[in-house]
Amino acid sequence: MSDTNDATQPFLSKDAHQKSSSSDDDLAMPTAKISEEIRQAQDDGYRHSHSLTAPPSPPSHQYSKGDDLESSLLDDAGTNTATMTLSKKLFNISHTVMIPLMFLLSFFVYYDRGALASSLDAAQKQLLHGDTFLGNAVASCYLFGYCISSPMFAVLGAKHPPLRMSAVGMTLWCLGTFLTGWPGPHFVSGFVWLALARLLTGIGEASFLAFAGTIIDIIAPDTSRSLWLGTFYMGIPLGYAMGYAVGGTIADMNIYVVNDCDSTWFDDQPDVTNCNESWRATFISETFIVLPLCVVLYCIQQPPNMLVIKQAKDELDDASDDHHMQHMHGDKNIASKAADTEIDDNDTVQQKTPVSVQLIRLFKNRVFVATCLGYALQTFVTGTFAVDAIQYLQNVYGWNSSKAGTSFGIITFVSGVAGSVFGGLVLDKLKSRLEPNSPPYMYCRPALKLLVVLSFLSFPFAFIVVLWNKIPVFIIGAAMTEFLVFTATGPVNNVILWCVLYEDRPLAAALNTLVIHALGDACAPLLVGGLVKAQTENGQDLAYAYNFAFGVAVFWLIFSGIAFIIAVYCVDWLEDWMHRNNDEHTRKPSLLINDP
Repeated sequence: MSDTNDATQPFLSKDAHQKSSSSDDDLAMPTAKISEEIRQAQDDGYRHSHSLTAPPSPPSHQYSKGDDLESSLLDDAGTNTATMTLSKKLFNISHTVMIPLMFLLSFFVYYDRGALASSLDAAQKQLLHGDTFLGNAVASCYLFGYCISSPMFAVLGAKHPPLRMSAVGMTLWCLGTFLTGWPGPHFVSGFVWLALARLLTGIGEASFLAFAGTIIDIIAPDTSRSLWLGTFYMGIPLGYAMGYAVGGTIADMNIYVVNDCDSTWFDDQPDVTNCNESWRATFISETFIVLPLCVVLYCIQQPPNMLVIKQAKDELDDASDDHHMQHMHGDKNIASKAADTEIDDNDTVQQKTPVSVQLIRLFKNRVFVATCLGYALQTFVTGTFAVDAIQYLQNVYGWNSSKAGTSFGIITFVSGVAGSVFGGLVLDKLKSRLEPNSPPYMYCRPALKLLVVLSFLSFPFAFIVVLWNKIPVFIIGAAMTEFLVFTATGPVNNVILWCVLYEDRPLAAALNTLVIHALGDACAPLLVGGLVKAQTENGQDLAYAYNFAFGVAVFWLIFSGIAFIIAVYCVDWLEDWMHRNNDEHTRKPSLLINDP
C-alpha cells in the first residue's frame, strides 16, 4: 500500500466533483460532492454531504469553489502517490517547515521555564522579601493558567482555526514573558506583578501545546512520523537545559543593576550597595525572538478547525484502505463499507458517545485512575527538581546562578534524551514478547510492571542526593533520577491511552494532562517552598531547609510505585472489561507513536 500522507484528501480536490463513479475504478476512488447547502454552511464550521460513492467532504472558507487547489487521487495500481504532502494541502506549507517552526515555539516555552528556575533565587530575594513560598508560588502560576485554559482551547479547536488561536495565545505568552522581565509599577507588589505575568505565559502555552502534538502527528509522513515527533518533543529537555544554562549565565552578568531592591537583598549581603537584576534581560530578549514566530504562525493558511484536519487524515486513511480492499476483495466490499458509515446528510461529524458518559467511563476505569495518580505523583518529583534544583545548588553548595544553571542544564539534557530513547527501546522490547496482533490493552501489564520498577529504582538515587551532600553524589544521583523518570515517560503515556476505548482516547489524554499538572508540578513548588519557609522560621539555615524539603518530596516516588502496583492488579479487570466491550473489533486509526 502506498504512503497515505502522499495521497490527496477528497475535500481538497478541485476536480473531485467532476469525477464519475460509473466505472469500477471510480467506485474505489473518493469523490467530493459540493452543494449549495454546504457553501452556505461554511461560516458555521465543518459540514458535509455524504453518499455511498462520495465520502464526507468537509469544506472551509479556504477551500471553497473557485480556489485553485491541486487534485491528486490514488492511482489504479495503488503504488504511486502524489508528491504533495498532507501538510502542503492543509496548510500550504511543507511539513519540513511546519514542524521545525513548532519545535522552535516548543523549545522557547520550556526555555522560559528553565530560565525562571535560574532566576528565581535572585528574584525572590530582590522582590519578594526572600520568601521562598512566594517565589515558588510565582513559579506555579503558569501551571494554573495552563490547567484552567487548556480545556477551553480544546473545545474552541473544534470551531476555530487552531494555529491562529495558538498564534494569538503565544502572543499573550510573549506579553507575559515581557512583563516578567519588566519592572512593575510601585503601586503593585512584586508578587502580584510576577504572578499575573506567569499566569499569562501559562494561558499562552495551553493555546499552543493543545494542538501542536496532534497536528504534527497528522501531517508527518507515515514513514518518518516517530522521527518528527521525537524531534518535536526533544524541545522539552533541550529547552529546559538551555534555559537553566543561559538564564543562570545572564543572571550573573551586570546588564541591569539598580539600588531599589527589597531590604532582604541587602541584609543577606551587607557589603553590597546595589542589586543585580540582570535576570530580567532573559525574559525581555526571548519575547522579541518568539514574537515574529507568532506572526508567521498566524499568517499560515489553515483549515477552519481541528475537525477538518482530523477528518482529512481519516479520509486519507479510508481512501487508501478502500483502494487496497478493492484490489483484494472487489468493489462490493467498498460499497458495503460505505453503507455502514454512520454520517447523516448535511450534518457535522459528531461523537457517538456524550462527553458525560465518557467521563463516567474513565472515572470507573481502575487502571486509568491508578495510572493517572501514579503519573501525577511522579510528576510531583520532576516538578520539584525543575523549579527548585537551581536554588538547592545555590543554597546548599553555594554555587552562583551561572554554575548551578549550566551544571543542572547539562544533567537535564543528557539524562532526558538518554532516558526517553531508552524508555522507547525497552517498551518496544516488552511489546515484542506478545502476539503481534494483540489488542492495545494487552500491553498494559508489561508496561505497568516496568513503571513499578522505574519508580522504586529512582527513589534511592533521589534520596541519596539529600542524604549525602557531596557534589559528585548530587551529579550522579540527580542524573540517574532524571534518567529513570524520563525512561518512564513513554510507557506511562502509552498506558494512559492503551487502557481506554479508542473513542475515549482524546478525552483521556486531556484529563491525564490536567491531573498530572494540578496534582503534580503545580503543587510541588508550593509544598517545597512552604517547607523551606517553615524550617527557616524555626531557626534552621537554608541548606538544612532545602535538604529537608527535597527529602520529603522524593518520597512521592514510593507512592507513585504503589499506585502503579495497584494498576497492575487491576489489569485482569481491564482485560475482562475490554473483552466485553469488544474494543479490539472496533479499532480505529490511532495517533500513537508506539501504538501496536
